[in-house]
Amino acid sequence: MFGCVILKFCYRTHPTWDVGRGRALPSRCHRVDNVQPDISSIQEKSARSLVWVCLAVSAVAAAHVLWLPRITVDDAFISFRYARNLVEGNGLVFNLGERVEGYSNLLWVLLTAGGMKLGLDPIAWTRAMGAMSFLGVVALAMVTAFRFTASMLATSAVGILLATSTALCASALSGLETGLFAFFVMAATTSIVWNHYATASWLFGFAAITRPEGAGLCVVATALMAFSSTSDRPRRVFCILGPCMSMVAALLLFRLEYYGQFLPNSVQAKSAMLSMLRSTDWQNWPGLILNKPGVEYAADFLQYAFGPVALIALVPVMADSRFKFAVRFMAAAVAMGLAVAVYNFGDWMSAFRLLTPYLPLLTLLVVLGAVVFLQWLQERGPAWVAPARFAAAAVLLFCAVGQFQFRQPPTAGSPDLELADILNRSEQSELLASTDVLGRLGYYASNTRILDMAGLTDAHIARFGEPRPPFGRNDFGYVLACEPQFIMNNVRTAWHRHLNRAAFVSAYWWVDRPAWTLPAASRGKPRFVFVRRDTRLEEEIRRRFSDAVLRSPSDLLYENQTADPEGKLAFRD
Repeated sequence: MFGCVILKFCYRTHPTWDVGRGRALPSRCHRVDNVQPDISSIQEKSARSLVWVCLAVSAVAAAHVLWLPRITVDDAFISFRYARNLVEGNGLVFNLGERVEGYSNLLWVLLTAGGMKLGLDPIAWTRAMGAMSFLGVVALAMVTAFRFTASMLATSAVGILLATSTALCASALSGLETGLFAFFVMAATTSIVWNHYATASWLFGFAAITRPEGAGLCVVATALMAFSSTSDRPRRVFCILGPCMSMVAALLLFRLEYYGQFLPNSVQAKSAMLSMLRSTDWQNWPGLILNKPGVEYAADFLQYAFGPVALIALVPVMADSRFKFAVRFMAAAVAMGLAVAVYNFGDWMSAFRLLTPYLPLLTLLVVLGAVVFLQWLQERGPAWVAPARFAAAAVLLFCAVGQFQFRQPPTAGSPDLELADILNRSEQSELLASTDVLGRLGYYASNTRILDMAGLTDAHIARFGEPRPPFGRNDFGYVLACEPQFIMNNVRTAWHRHLNRAAFVSAYWWVDRPAWTLPAASRGKPRFVFVRRDTRLEEEIRRRFSDAVLRSPSDLLYENQTADPEGKLAFRD
């Protein structure tokens, strides 16, 4: 089926075969002595070659999927809990009775819910969807590269670079929507290359329902088309903008009706830039806009992908007149992705989750730049062509090796499942738990009301909390006012500033259990547990864990100096 689809595309739409429109044939098909070439045989041969190349590279990508360990990031379980509540008839809510949009990936939540409705495990189901999206991205990028170049070597280079990219593969398999969003972005780009603008707009709409940046990509494409020099510019602008904006409008109306606001609560919690700009003098704006965490995040991604090769390759491909609109869109899309990453102060997750959806576009630009440069050399004499081809192949091979992570990431778990089991077994009345590590605890403690200290699922903290990018917001005073019986934190947030707070010290015990701190810290997942004094939950923890010592929270200020000589639990802002 996959091969037939590619064959159909190649037969009908490849530009080098459209002789009737005056486009050049490949060099191997030039007319000799006024003899017409057998166009149908050329089509069939090239299309079948493309199918085989795509299948071979897809096998490499599939092997990469199987090689990576099964790691699901913590935030994916937030979507899982929303999906489970929807399947159980409780609506798209995190806590029962609280309509707060703590996600920004509606389509992913609905697809996850569909799998759960069929009885599928959400971890396995989302991994399968991510794997299919990853394979689809690789295939679409290769077909697009062949559309640009009619070169099997360039097509293979694009496929190998993407199939061996551990960041792209791992982010697709993380349990989040990254892979699906990357697929929609690549599919929309492919449609633009084929001048199917209405199809691209619908795909932008699906991307917007999957992640908010999808609407931005549609705006970018519309702006580029509005300033283009094509004769039917108004029609094309409408084709690009209309379908996507209709889907975005429907999404906004749903949010307003169901949640009472246009923006997801999670986006408000993580979007600290505007509030920080309002609270500081304008002289400090440049340093805030070009913030160090965000700039370093974007720079690390570029270094991981292609390094300076990306900037060098952009020069010839941007100067080439062929497929001008598509190339400019890909470059603008990558630039938009980098700008969004800087705006968000980077990201705490590994594998460049914010930027890997744009890696296929950047890969196409780099390979196209190499092809255009080689063609430019060939026009000026064959002497430099062979050395240049060898150098380009060596550079691309080096990039492919650099993007592949030979050492598998660790798969050790965290204490969250055991802590969730404590909440599930508790007989504490009106149990309220608070945490800044919401995912696994919230999903596995399915019957417990959870107060998210980062504000993703809490409207008050998202609006009034102190910005702590890129993790969200904090309002520890509000948390204490809610009087949760159980508090769980990790080492990465600012909660430790409140360890000497009188209201905290007098009302809570720190549950000092090494299994939740030191071993977990070696995996980067320490958990600090606090239980409210004189509660049923305190009695249950005392009975269940004989190795746990209940101490004052203020003792944590000095604990890392004695029990943690290597500094694994050292507090960091």
